[in-house]
Amino acid sequence: MKDCLIIILSVIALSSCAYTPKQIRYYDEECGVISKKFIISKSELHLFKKRGKCADDECIALALSHVVGSAFTGPVSALVSGTIVVAGNTILWLEKKANCRKLK
Repeated sequence: MKDCLIIILSVIALSSCAYTPKQIRYYDEECGVISKKFIISKSELHLFKKRGKCADDECIALALSHVVGSAFTGPVSALVSGTIVVAGNTILWLEKKANCRKLK
């Protein structure tokens, strides 16, 4: 029982994160303007916040639900956020190429 709980908590600790797209601004020296780009930002999920005491079966059910939830949250959020970042950066790159006045 204790070994199973240790494994479950280890999986939660390793996989309880989510990825989100974030837009940043930077100075583009080639064009001489402030540009934007998207990056992927990682944030931790605080899924396992135990409030009060629980019975053995209740704690196991809670832990398993968090494992299942966190096992899907990380990969799915990475896939969705990665798609948004690639599409957003492509649009920003095309916009930059159309509006860039190269400095010499």
